[in-house]
Amino acid sequence: MKKLTRSQERNARAAAERHDGQHDAVRFEDMRQRRVREQVGVEVLYADGFYVRYFVDDADGRRVRVRQKLGGLDMDKMSRVRAQRAFMEEVNRANRRGIAVATGVLDPADMLTIAQFYDSFYKPYIEEGRASTAGSYDKIWREKCCEKLGSRRIREFGTSDVLDFLEPLYKRLNRNSLSNVKSMMSGLFTYAVKLKKISVNPWRGDAVALDTKKLRYPATRPVYSVEERDAVLAAIKQNGGVHNLEARVWFALLSVTGLRPSEVAATRWDNIDMNAKPYPLMRVTEAAVYGVVERCKTEKSRRTLVVVEPLLSLLREYNHLRSSLGGYLFQNRRSESGVYDSTQYARRYIRPCLQTLIDGKWVNRPGVEWKKSYAGRHAAATNVYRSTRNIFIVAKMLGNTPATATATYVHANQDETHRAMIDQAEIESARKA
Repeated sequence: MKKLTRSQERNARAAAERHDGQHDAVRFEDMRQRRVREQVGVEVLYADGFYVRYFVDDADGRRVRVRQKLGGLDMDKMSRVRAQRAFMEEVNRANRRGIAVATGVLDPADMLTIAQFYDSFYKPYIEEGRASTAGSYDKIWREKCCEKLGSRRIREFGTSDVLDFLEPLYKRLNRNSLSNVKSMMSGLFTYAVKLKKISVNPWRGDAVALDTKKLRYPATRPVYSVEERDAVLAAIKQNGGVHNLEARVWFALLSVTGLRPSEVAATRWDNIDMNAKPYPLMRVTEAAVYGVVERCKTEKSRRTLVVVEPLLSLLREYNHLRSSLGGYLFQNRRSESGVYDSTQYARRYIRPCLQTLIDGKWVNRPGVEWKKSYAGRHAAATNVYRSTRNIFIVAKMLGNTPATATATYVHANQDETHRAMIDQAEIESARKA
């Protein structure tokens, strides 16, 4: 016969006093003699995700069926199995201690896994705040974190676990990607602290700072020269197709004005003043990430740019054909928001004009090279800097700080480096003379 804990006896006696004493006394004795059964739980699918269903004893000693959410609808089978196994082990351990989870004697947060917290609390929180950030964070969670961390209980996750998780990622991810993973997970645990699910965020502090000696820095960033930019525009025009002019305008916005792909996707006709003198003006106010349009994050990103050649000619031609439609420059009728996914547009409509698929690999066509969308933004920054030699102008155009513009977007070739060294030597010689 199993012996009850004091809390169980106290709950049962309280129930006996509230109701029919004789009836509940029998139930109390039955509860004392009941053998604790090990449970594996039953996985159940509901409209909002996957749950595990199991039984507990309530305060009156009655058997009650309850359920606990394992994760969202996109949770894969192995993750569900691991989460269910970990949760039911804790339920059985609690039952062996004579504690019913449903009575609240055991805090449910003790069994809350990271995946459950992400699906039930953190994901709705960031979706409500910034939907575009939610898309990026959800991708990081699914691709890099869920499999390793999803089944771990959030209250048992400590600093040593953070270091164990990050260690193998040093070999797989570069500095930027690893920083994004750490920022996303730190945000998740910060929100858990705010909700009082945990007391300390293990992802913060010097102990878990990224090891600069192990970081893999990104390779040299690609950039288009003026000649390469014109070659890309010519190749797109030669290829033809329904999206011919639209694709050229898209690429010109990247490589002439230095817009981010997300800013190109959210550009509206209302934000372009084609009648401004001496050149048309374009206001940048919004960005579309994963098809979700939102206001630009920072004040620096909200800026006004001048429309110059070769973008000016393309935009006038495009304006003649499409401006009557109003709204966005690039309209996607298949999307609820009406805009393209900026991460997919180049892959669908620009890259096929410049490359051909051979044996499952994309190969550049003769005389032209595809260097990814951000190479256009780098090209615009580098070309403006070579013309003005003023990094503050470049930063204003890009919507960045001067430090970021210098470190990330401005590129110098070997000839420019030699020319600068010669100019400096001539200045020093003239000063000494």
